[in-house]
Amino acid sequence: MNELQTALNYENQGILLYTEIYNNFKYEIFAQILEVKKAGFVLLESFKTDEVLEEFKTPDIDSKKDAIYTALSYEEKAEKIYDKLTNSVNDEKLKDLFFRLWATSENEYKKALLNEIQNTQNKQGEIFNFKNLEQMGLNLDTKSINELNEILAKFKDGKASKDDINAFLQNPYFSFLSGVMLGAVGGILIDQILKENKNLE
Repeated sequence: MNELQTALNYENQGILLYTEIYNNFKYEIFAQILEVKKAGFVLLESFKTDEVLEEFKTPDIDSKKDAIYTALSYEEKAEKIYDKLTNSVNDEKLKDLFFRLWATSENEYKKALLNEIQNTQNKQGEIFNFKNLEQMGLNLDTKSINELNEILAKFKDGKASKDDINAFLQNPYFSFLSGVMLGAVGGILIDQILKENKNLE
């Protein structure tokens, strides 16, 4: 399968996904991303010769929150796909388009979705939801995730101790926090934890 075929199929999957979740949940962020994706797909089609789109079945999604995580998972995969395509394609114009599609996903879609995660996080203090993390392809350690939720709840309540800070920094999911899930916790909270740890040393 050539690079253009791969990109066409993946963008078409995205259009079908965002169409489905917008129709089901009427969430404006999905409509906004969908319209931009359609425009990008038109640009890809201008390079089209004999490429044929594959069939794609959208996943079953039960809630608005799950829809956001599913969309974010899609955009995470897009980063890897376009990185590979940009490095392998020879056509410079197509390479530039791949880069622009990647940049839009990385700098616009993902940021918007992460912001929505922060806005819709569980009010009971459970920052991480197992089903959502599984959708993003993360191998789960139930004990570590539960410990992380407990520690983060303490930070939000201002009750974290030095031991809590150390446990947070040593948690196997700490590096993941600083990446894709940063929006769910908030960069300010991470910075505060790191500063408090330094002050306690």
